[in-house]
Amino acid sequence: MFDRKMNNFNNNYDNIMKILLQTLFLLLLISFSACNQCADTPTDTTDPNNNSSNNELFYNYFIDEDNMNVFSCNADGSGQRLFSTTMGIISSLYNITSSPRKGKILLATKIAQSNNVQLIIANTDGTDAKVIPNVDTDWYPVLSPNGTSILSSKKVIPGNSSAITIVNTDGTNLKQLTDDLQRESTPSFSPDGKKVAYYTFNDEIAIVNTDGSGKEILATKAAAYHDNSSFLSWSPDGQKIVFMRRNETLNDYTEIATVNVSNKQVLRTLYSSTEITAGQPQWSPDGKSIAYIRGKRGDDLINSQLIVCDIDGMNEKILFNQTQPALYAFLPQWSPDSKKISITVSDNHDIDPKGYVSVRVVDIASGTITLLGNNVAMAYWTY
Repeated sequence: MFDRKMNNFNNNYDNIMKILLQTLFLLLLISFSACNQCADTPTDTTDPNNNSSNNELFYNYFIDEDNMNVFSCNADGSGQRLFSTTMGIISSLYNITSSPRKGKILLATKIAQSNNVQLIIANTDGTDAKVIPNVDTDWYPVLSPNGTSILSSKKVIPGNSSAITIVNTDGTNLKQLTDDLQRESTPSFSPDGKKVAYYTFNDEIAIVNTDGSGKEILATKAAAYHDNSSFLSWSPDGQKIVFMRRNETLNDYTEIATVNVSNKQVLRTLYSSTEITAGQPQWSPDGKSIAYIRGKRGDDLINSQLIVCDIDGMNEKILFNQTQPALYAFLPQWSPDSKKISITVSDNHDIDPKGYVSVRVVDIASGTITLLGNNVAMAYWTY
């Protein structure tokens, strides 16, 4: 979606994402590489004597096109377990939509005989699971850093229009933070949970306080795709935001840039090219690095790479490189210790008949890539 001319790529991706959750999110982009395979499909391998949750991942496992479960495991693929709640398996289609925070996990489940989605909040051990009222049509919900509120892009009028909303995890104090009634997307909490950044309908990066006050436009020419595939990420100190910006020379391509929150100055462009498009930036928890995905378009080939660089764009390192067609990597996510990155890789069945999606964990220091399993996707680390 970073390159609007990539029609074949986007069509393949849209088909995959409809299976994930038809109304929640469309994510995106490219790749594959050598890996250490742990398992083709998840199996419950929990060690009852190991209670450590350091570097634990939660991810979605597809039983088939109509049935999905949530699994968790350690970063090396060990300790795989089926996640279930005190409510039991809530429906045949439910998934995780953001990183668990402070011992809480947020799940989205499709309501039977409906296109609507309801949210469930639970402890990461499955206890105290509850359905959250007032959020049955929310897109791309995320937990606050303290795990007490939920931020999302909510449909507020018929059609595809949406506004940024916030609600407590018990369903109380629902607030609409924006009033443009257009297509604001990809909301993200600041590290202290007091502000929200998002893409506007007018291709801007905006911030607003969590009480709805103090709206400001930080940057223009943002690459806002309004389907929640336009990523942005706060620096851990809350002073800067990395985002996707349209290339000044060729608007169909996107580049990676950072903006200062206090003075609204775009500090630098980390990566820009008229031949290669880039997106899905993520700031590392230690504040030292930024990860993103980039790819070069050809007639039948997209060269996908997972990149990590310093926050000034220097010391670039290619961690994941793929030149085969029809393989796409997306959703880079940092581990809490900033030593690993998880990505989801999708394919068109012709390349990898074992499964159309898989999750892989990249060790930044060694470059080792671990396959967590096939038919799994959308992995999030526990914070």
